[in-house]
Amino acid sequence: MQEVVTAASVSPIKASAAVGAAWGAVAGLLNIRKYKKGKISKRDAVLDTAGESVGMGLSAGVGLLASNAVRTSLVSLSAASVVPFTVGLVVTASSKVVWNCLTRRHLKCQIDASGQGATWPANA
Repeated sequence: MQEVVTAASVSPIKASAAVGAAWGAVAGLLNIRKYKKGKISKRDAVLDTAGESVGMGLSAGVGLLASNAVRTSLVSLSAASVVPFTVGLVVTASSKVVWNCLTRRHLKCQIDASGQGATWPANA
């Protein structure tokens, strides 16, 4: 017997864990590269990777919850798939931006004004 996976059958917790793990892996690879080039400390690389993983996972979960809530309220509309997707996308992106604003200030490494690389504070 095959099990069919639908949008309704995917729990936000499982999906956010999968998204967080995948995003964390990408962030880890990027931070390894920065660490090898001397642009980031080992501590900041670990903190940034963990923060990206948790932040994206939580953001994806919140976005899926919002999307599912809108989907259940719009069962009778013909555009029922577009509206929940849009709401989920906006909520996910917004919560990720908020997460980044709250966590980035705790890292010693700062992005330079051009956004291209990291610089170390003079007293580090």
